Parts: sequence; C-alpha cells; structure tokens
Amino acid sequence: MSGLNSNGDHGLETSINLISFTTPVAKSVKNENLDSLNNTFQLSHDDPFLTHTSPSAATNLASSVDRESDKDRDGLLSFDMLKEAYDHKLECLAMMNAINLRLVESLKERDDERLELMERNSILSKENNQLNDEIIAIERSFAELHRRYEKMKTALESAKQKEEDMKLHYQELQEKLSALVSSVGGQLRRTN
Repeated sequence: MSGLNSNGDHGLETSINLISFTTPVAKSVKNENLDSLNNTFQLSHDDPFLTHTSPSAATNLASSVDRESDKDRDGLLSFDMLKEAYDHKLECLAMMNAINLRLVESLKERDDERLELMERNSILSKENNQLNDEIIAIERSFAELHRRYEKMKTALESAKQKEEDMKLHYQELQEKLSALVSSVGGQLRRTN
C-alpha cells in the first residue's frame, strides 16, 4: 500500500511495503523502522518545540501503521513465501527431470551395452564351439594319420624283411645254379 499514510505523507508505510518480509534481515529492518518511528513520536512528545503531534496521535499512528504493516506483511509474506515455495518446487522439478533424463539415458546406454555384450558373447561362443569342433576334427585326423603311419611302418618293416629274405634266397639260387652249371658242364665234358 504505497501512497499517503494517516498523516497524509509518504513515509514509513511506503518503505515498509517495499521491503520483502521473507528474510530475517528484512524483518529486522522493518522493526528498526518502527522503532525509529516510535522514537520520533516519543521525541515529539518530550520536546516542547515539536508540539504539532500529540502523544495519543503518535500512538494511534504507530498502532495503525503496525496493523497496516502486519496486514501487508502477512499478505506479502504468504504471497512471497508461496511464490518462493512454488519457484523452489519448479526448480526442484526441473532438476529432478534433468536427473531423470540422465538416468534414463544412462540406463538406455547400459542396456544397449548389455545387449551388445550379449550379442558379442553369443558370437564368441559360436566361434569357440566351431574352434572346438575343428580341434576335435584335427585330433581325429591326426589319430587317423598316426594309425596309417604305424600301418605303413609295419608294412615297410615287413617289406624290408621280405627283401632281405629274397636276397638270401636269390644268393642260394645263384649258388645252386652255378653248382648245377658246373656239374652239368663237368658231365658234358665227360660225355664228350
């Protein structure tokens, strides 16, 4: 309520209305202004040169200013407090929404990473199974190759043994043939 107070001048009431009552500092400023107003009226009561204000008028003025300022203060307090609470809640909601968005993004990224890891794990598992199958096939092939090697080794040893036997048999036959040739040659000479 800015404007003329009960004395008809702009004064303490205007300055009180301009002060926000939401902080302890503002409350103390208001109280100091009221104390200063009361002191002014006390001085005017005590000072013979300031006879234009009576003590009862000063008290009435101070109490009406108090009542008016209490009404204004209560209205301002409740409105300012509601506005501050509303603004604070809006800020909190905005922060919570931002945090919620970050959490949702983070969860989505982690879910994507989890799906990617599961897919990669599946691919690696398939590769591992393929490699295990290949290792088993290679081991079987090697076992078959080793079995064939052992068979061929046995066959070679057998062939070598047969070759030696045949060489001995050939030498025996040659000796028999030369003995036969010499005996036939001796008989032919005798018959001739």
